[in-house]
Amino acid sequence: KDVMLTIKFVDDKKQKRVKLDVNNKLETIETDKATFTRVINNKIEEGNNFIRIEPLQEGIGVVELRVEIV
Repeated sequence: KDVMLTIKFVDDKKQKRVKLDVNNKLETIETDKATFTRVINNKIEEGNNFIRIEPLQEGIGVVELRVEIV
């Protein structure tokens, strides 16, 4: 089974840049899509985990953040 992270942004058709931090494992997301999806199996641990999204530009809105086991 996979652990899937889905972030839904405001659908403004603009480029979005954010820093994604899952348990201190960082990556930069760049997309112009409204929905970003990524398997995060290698970033999570059994028990409690944390996710932080830091905008790298102004005007980024997150509508939904979802983590699912699929």
